Amino acid sequence: MKYILVENQQIVHLGPMFWRERIFQSELDELEIEYTVSPNEGYTSIPNTTFEIFPVTTSVMPEHDGLYQQAVGPFYTYANNEATETYTLAPQDIEYTKSKLTEIVSNKRYTKEIAGVTTSVQNTNVTVDTSRDGRNIFVQKYLLMQDTDTVQWKFPECWLTLSKADLGNVIAAGASYIQSQFDWEANVSSQIWAANTSDQLQALSLE
Repeated sequence: MKYILVENQQIVHLGPMFWRERIFQSELDELEIEYTVSPNEGYTSIPNTTFEIFPVTTSVMPEHDGLYQQAVGPFYTYANNEATETYTLAPQDIEYTKSKLTEIVSNKRYTKEIAGVTTSVQNTNVTVDTSRDGRNIFVQKYLLMQDTDTVQWKFPECWLTLSKADLGNVIAAGASYIQSQFDWEANVSSQIWAANTSDQLQALSLE
């Protein structure tokens, strides 16, 4: 259980923190209050002062979306030698929200980027690997091929014998798809940073 050192049930001088006799004693000494803190934790009323040490027995935190709201507090109320801490909600700092949304959009773009794309090769629909390692393999092979070369290529759906032109078309399809994901990220990011209010940010589509 955590405790707070309170003056006149209004000013919190220390805490909330777990019972640390020496730390509470040090704070009282700093405040020039003559009192010896007990090693035994519990509610303490310091004689001839308005100082008390309260156990914090209840904490009330409203549910909230940390992207758009932040908790403010704690605020304390006192009853039966116990303290209850409560928090209220306030709008999140808009620059923080923008930064986090930009990070979310970047992660979504990366997930889409490496997901692969379907294209038609020799009238057959195949899935092109758009992972960063996968697309390098396509490019490396293309650069090593002569114009008249062919290569056996295994797609998830089937094997195909690809000409250099076929492989070039596969690379182009992958590159076009990847660029579209970066274009999407750039567009959404610009909308995020152009927004002036939390409501405008929440109205944006991140899909």
